Amino acid sequence: MVSFTRRSYSFRRFSQDLVNLIRDRTNIRHTQAELGEVFVRHIMLASTAINGCRYCSWGHVLSGMSSGEHYDVMESILDLSLDGIDARERPALQFAMAFAEKEGNIDRDDVRTLYRNYGEKAGSILTVTRMINFGNLSGNTIDAFQARLDGQQVDDGSVCLEFLLYVFAGTLFRNRMKDSRLYRTMRQRGILLGIRQ
Repeated sequence: MVSFTRRSYSFRRFSQDLVNLIRDRTNIRHTQAELGEVFVRHIMLASTAINGCRYCSWGHVLSGMSSGEHYDVMESILDLSLDGIDARERPALQFAMAFAEKEGNIDRDDVRTLYRNYGEKAGSILTVTRMINFGNLSGNTIDAFQARLDGQQVDDGSVCLEFLLYVFAGTLFRNRMKDSRLYRTMRQRGILLGIRQ
């Protein structure tokens, strides 16, 4: 039997992360102003590259293209390559990837390195990383329910939460994506994460 392998949310973990984001809402508002739209997007793409959320992949590339960013740069990050990325951004993108790989269980050395590279901006980078990780796992939770409908085994997660996200957020995303030329292009080029699995 085929298994759904992407990380998704349990109800408990979803609730904890949501509460933490609500507590951090003041910082969330300031991150884009402090870091800049492109840098924030790149951090989000780096996390998404590890977590494999197809909704976030499509949404952030769409946002970037709407803002005039070159497609190939974003595709490169989604392919886990930092070639061509500003050297000043690389430590933050590596941190976001490590955060996703370690399922948020980062150690003090990771945080120290972030602060050594970015000073006070490190807090904003950490906030963006937590926020996109929440988005990635929420998107994967939507797909976990679809996987169940398709007869795949989902070892972790919460059927109730998956259903709620699938019906509400999933419907919105599916409707926006189905007519998207970018979505079709990303699928054809093999960079729409979540589709490859």
